[in-house]
Amino acid sequence: MSEVEPQAAVGFGIIAPQLLACLRQMPSEHQARLHVTANRDVLIVTGKTALLPWIDGIEYAAPDTFAPSLWLPTRWQPSLPTELIAQALKQRYLRVPYLLWHQPKVIIPLDKQLPVSPALLDRIEKYWEEA
Repeated sequence: MSEVEPQAAVGFGIIAPQLLACLRQMPSEHQARLHVTANRDVLIVTGKTALLPWIDGIEYAAPDTFAPSLWLPTRWQPSLPTELIAQALKQRYLRVPYLLWHQPKVIIPLDKQLPVSPALLDRIEKYWEEA
């Protein structure tokens, strides 16, 4: 399996706040070229490979070559054809694109990403504190 260029930095668990802190340290013009989505367990930052944060423990994802609505970890390939997986997910979930993660096993919609800004990072941090 050849590794694809990352288009998303993915931080689960204790890595998510570290990724948030890394985003806070970036200049605002760099932040503005990235997008983010989060839930209580994960923070996902999308953008061009050269702009993505690179910190210990972070993992990376990219759209699949054969099924662009399906994002996968860059160092993992499912045992089933990705086109079939994407078709099955499209029938079950109305929101696309989505990230299919293998460990932990989750499907995360990527359709509500917002441009990174200090205000958005504050909202995510507050959400985590209240969760």
